[in-house]
Amino acid sequence: MAWVRLEDDFPENPKIIEAGPVASWLHIKAIAFCNRQLTDGFVSYATVRWMNGAASAKVLVRVGLWETTKGGYLIHDYLEYQPSRAEVLDRREKRAASGKLGGLARAKQLAKQIPRQTPSPVPVPVPKHLSDASTPRRNEDAVSESAPFDFKGILKRMP
Repeated sequence: MAWVRLEDDFPENPKIIEAGPVASWLHIKAIAFCNRQLTDGFVSYATVRWMNGAASAKVLVRVGLWETTKGGYLIHDYLEYQPSRAEVLDRREKRAASGKLGGLARAKQLAKQIPRQTPSPVPVPVPKHLSDASTPRRNEDAVSESAPFDFKGILKRMP
């Protein structure tokens, strides 16, 4: 997911004010982490240590923004504001199926617009002045297909 939902009065929430700026920033980082990793609001102890937030996590538990659970913390009311893992995966699956159908429909539409290639080449009209057989054109350097290839002659002409 590319974003998280925060109410516009989030900074004035009494729990956020009581937690202070450092713990509040950990709270926002944890919400973003949970959305990205689809953890439904669970933040492990290891993740909190990785975020350098062990002390701030205790503050967030004390003010009621986080709850202690087995193996880490659970963000209070996370699923009230953020989509669950199941919702995100369902939405992704529906969008992928919809995109596939849209792509197939577009391919069918394009196939109808593209003219089919004829099985044999269409003769191209040659202007009369170019098709006049009375003025044969000769290419002195051309080698007849029936003539043997002269390697020695080519090598003699090379500098």
